[in-house]
Amino acid sequence: MKEPIRLIDLSGVREIEAALHIPGRQILPQFDDLEDRIDEVSRRIFGLSRSETEYRFRHPHAWDDQLDRVRWDSSEDYEKWELNFELDPWSDGDEDYWEANGWDIWHDDGSELRVFPYLYRQIICVIEQLLPEARLSITGNDPNPERDAEDWGRHIQGEACRFQQRKPPS
Repeated sequence: MKEPIRLIDLSGVREIEAALHIPGRQILPQFDDLEDRIDEVSRRIFGLSRSETEYRFRHPHAWDDQLDRVRWDSSEDYEKWELNFELDPWSDGDEDYWEANGWDIWHDDGSELRVFPYLYRQIICVIEQLLPEARLSITGNDPNPERDAEDWGRHIQGEACRFQQRKPPS
């Protein structure tokens, strides 16, 4: 079995994690651009930022006077899209999903990575192949490698975990 992908070991993540552990960082001027740095690291590793995983309203054929109606109709699409991200980053039951898909999202001591809530939507986009620009670059500059049979097996196992969590009680 392959070693899981350790989030903390990906290019730039350890530095962001260290910055998130600094007390009072919100008022320190050197951390004013921390969100931008997180987006930069995210784009380098996953091909997109957190904001780029949000539902995108697109309707190229709607006239201005139709846009309100189209936006209303798209609320159902928004809800469907957000179901992809219903995993709670720190829920006990959701740990199986990350493990089944080959991700280690913890510090060496087993504590939570503070950067994970900033990156989990992008990881889901890569795992589930939700967006064409979502790809994993381990070093921050190479393309996503082809999945082998073991990767597909982990993907299917992760899907089964997600399905069991969504399944209504009998």
